Amino acid sequence: MMKRIAGMAVVVMVLGVSGCSAVGGSESFGEAECKVFADKLVGMSGMENNLYMEQKDVEEMRTGIVAECQADKIGLSREQLDCAVKSQSDEEFAKCEIVLKG
Repeated sequence: MMKRIAGMAVVVMVLGVSGCSAVGGSESFGEAECKVFADKLVGMSGMENNLYMEQKDVEEMRTGIVAECQADKIGLSREQLDCAVKSQSDEEFAKCEIVLKG
């Protein structure tokens, strides 16, 4: 239960970033790699298995994360995104030391 709550907080934080940054960064990230990042972030959060969230809400979050990633509004470096995309487990993902700006 605590893992799900913590996971929801991570995803909500990512989605909340959209209104906080008027200008994106200098990185250029492709849609495919941002989709992989979003899938892993949402998967790690436990939101897909949360009985209190509808699947359409999870998909909206995933779409929002992809858009923010592509616009470079969440503060990822190229190294962090590459690390996250290559990660094979939640533990490996956590080692990417991703701190989202907001």
